Amino acid sequence: MAVRLALIGVGKWGIKIEATLKTLPGAELAYTAGRDWKQLLGKDDIDGVIIATPPASHAEIALAFIERGTPVLIEKPMTLSLADADAIVTTSKNNAVPVMVGHEHLYNPAFEALKDSLSAIGTVTRIEGREAHDGPIRPDYSTMWDSMPHDLSMMLSLLGMPLSVKAKGRAITKPGTNLYDEARMELTFPNSVTGTIESDWLSKEKVRTLTVTGERGYITLDDTLSENKVALTDETGTRPLLYLHAQPLTRELEAFASIIKRKGAPRSGAKDGRTTIAILEAAEQSIAHGGEPVLIS
Repeated sequence: MAVRLALIGVGKWGIKIEATLKTLPGAELAYTAGRDWKQLLGKDDIDGVIIATPPASHAEIALAFIERGTPVLIEKPMTLSLADADAIVTTSKNNAVPVMVGHEHLYNPAFEALKDSLSAIGTVTRIEGREAHDGPIRPDYSTMWDSMPHDLSMMLSLLGMPLSVKAKGRAITKPGTNLYDEARMELTFPNSVTGTIESDWLSKEKVRTLTVTGERGYITLDDTLSENKVALTDETGTRPLLYLHAQPLTRELEAFASIIKRKGAPRSGAKDGRTTIAILEAAEQSIAHGGEPVLIS
């Protein structure tokens, strides 16, 4: 039997989720809602809820459904504050309700191929992520919160929790605010491994890359390519890696439906979402203190 899902959020991304759900044999889109989402709280035929509204509303909506026992998938960023993220983690645990965070890149087959091939390059020494595109410019949060959760989720999947972060941001369209149009983050992981992330939503060039460097070579994922998205370079040259050709969003939504059916643990759960928010808040503190390193808790 297909799981019955409700989609809250009817913007550009919500429309894409809706179209994708209609292709999944294991899921049925039972309801869609926007600002009238509270009407869904009275429905008793919803197996799970997908939240694709602006991030400022994520916590309120998610907590309402978690408290009534309904699994939720929350698009990134999970929240815009660590306090809200902690509330979701705690409420999820207390009610034994699975929460999945829309860290879509973790479900990208090309990223999975990269992760499975790490042994070929030896001990990892650094990771570099970059994302650039021409808008949209968000009205209430910066490019750091908009784009960097993608790279952070992949780095956390590969390396685990970082120790500290330092960051800088540049607000061009809204000078004097923390609504940065360009941002850079530098992370320190155990064993002196470093990670850097750059994001820019004013660029006319579309860039979405992740490069992992090891002692014997490096692997690059370029998600703007239509094929051969991931390649390994070592002393023998550069060669593409094989990966499954499937859309990350499709696989993410399939995973959510599977979690509802089997009560399993999500690959990107509430704690993972909370860690990403903790890093982003620490990065904000670093910028406020002139780029000084800030420990991550």
